[in-house]
Amino acid sequence: AFSRSCATICRFRRSGCSDEPSAPTVANDAKRRGRPVLGAVSGFAAGLGLAASLLFNGVVALDSPLSVILPVAGLLIVPAIAIWMPLGRSSA
Repeated sequence: AFSRSCATICRFRRSGCSDEPSAPTVANDAKRRGRPVLGAVSGFAAGLGLAASLLFNGVVALDSPLSVILPVAGLLIVPAIAIWMPLGRSSA
């Protein structure tokens, strides 16, 4: 029994209000795929911070390959998670 106005339903559409649902476009699909570049930057920063923290606290040695592996792993794993599981508003 609750009816929304056309302006409320279509306020985020650029094409205006119509009775037909909008066709999926590449731009709409890209918005739903998450933020892989932001994930890459934050994954690298998190891996670098974790490696530095382990190094400075004496958990790993200075010549350990873990200090190189962690930032690279963050650079690869976090964008994959960002693409696979995007957070934010649902499309419905």
